[in-house]
Amino acid sequence: MNTTKNLSSTTKKVIISVIIVVAILAILFIGVSLITRTMSQNNSIGEANAKNFAFADAGVDPVSVESSRADFDFEDGQFVYEVEFVVGNTQYEYVIKASDGSVLKKQTEVIGTNGANGQNADISAQITMDKAKEIALADLGLNASQVTFVKEKLDYDDGVAVYELEFYHDNVEYEYEINANTGAIYSKSKDAVAKQPNANANTNVNNGGVNNKANKISLDEAKNKALKDAGLSASQVTFTKTKQDYDDGITVYEIEFHTSTQEYEYEINAATGQIYSRDIEAFKNR
Repeated sequence: MNTTKNLSSTTKKVIISVIIVVAILAILFIGVSLITRTMSQNNSIGEANAKNFAFADAGVDPVSVESSRADFDFEDGQFVYEVEFVVGNTQYEYVIKASDGSVLKKQTEVIGTNGANGQNADISAQITMDKAKEIALADLGLNASQVTFVKEKLDYDDGVAVYELEFYHDNVEYEYEINANTGAIYSKSKDAVAKQPNANANTNVNNGGVNNKANKISLDEAKNKALKDAGLSASQVTFTKTKQDYDDGITVYEIEFHTSTQEYEYEINAATGQIYSRDIEAFKNR
């Protein structure tokens, strides 16, 4: 009996000792990681220089930058600065190597006033949106009556004018980028989904999203709800995304906009008008 008690007591002590050792190792690991991050950041080029490297690569005068931010991060085995800034109707995103200012990644997106079908009047295109849709559908052997489009937008991708298309067929969501000047398929992808829109629904494309007449609120009403929640007016913000989509089977409007100091992201339930989610993030001072 005593032997059994002694074994049980010894086992408990071993388990407790292992837990303590693991906890100590975890604390040490976190501490070392924080120290390494802090040392790397202290020895890095700094936020201001990271922005300047991005501005220089983009050929942008820092004075013309309306808003900007630079976040220190760890990506692909190295420390970097993720730099975002807006000039006029263009948003720039850069990944700058923290040790020497090298440009690792960059992307630009045209934002601001959109025309019909989500097209930006400042982007030149040799083919029409309808032609781009025909090219995407022909690639799949489908016709317009078989699919439901949820996004139709003319934009830039790495300096190339493209039509961004998203649509559903059966239980698959397709995304295409069609070169707006040559008609070539720039990129494409597909993803199985649990639920998709009704292909026979009566829809009206507006500003890159879809107004489904079955919805209780329109895209404009959703935008107004987001603005009211943020305490802003349409004249105070620049919209960068207005789109109808699905989140866990729920039809939502995805609304994104920014002021000179903050970025806002909203998901509005298209059936009830309730705010499904919100995210507000401040730009860092230049």
